Amino acid sequence: MKTLALITSSTIRMAIVKSLNPTPHSWSDLKEMTEREIGRPVSPGSFNWHLEKLQGVRVISKSTNPGMYTLTQKGQKYSRTIIEAEVTLS
Repeated sequence: MKTLALITSSTIRMAIVKSLNPTPHSWSDLKEMTEREIGRPVSPGSFNWHLEKLQGVRVISKSTNPGMYTLTQKGQKYSRTIIEAEVTLS
């Protein structure tokens, strides 16, 4: 439950997790998608901080070649939960 709370306590982290379902993305593409989702720009430092938070709880991972971010199995589970909750609430 702590991990879900960490994700859902930030619109930026929620947008990152949703954007990575189902396809991995580069840092720049993921940042752009996140900004579109939340409707405002995010500074590179802030964006990196949120990525580190998600990596720290093993929701996302970054491959060294070619530098793509992807959801872990745990992240896929949380992404589905978030998306299903949004569909239910809409």
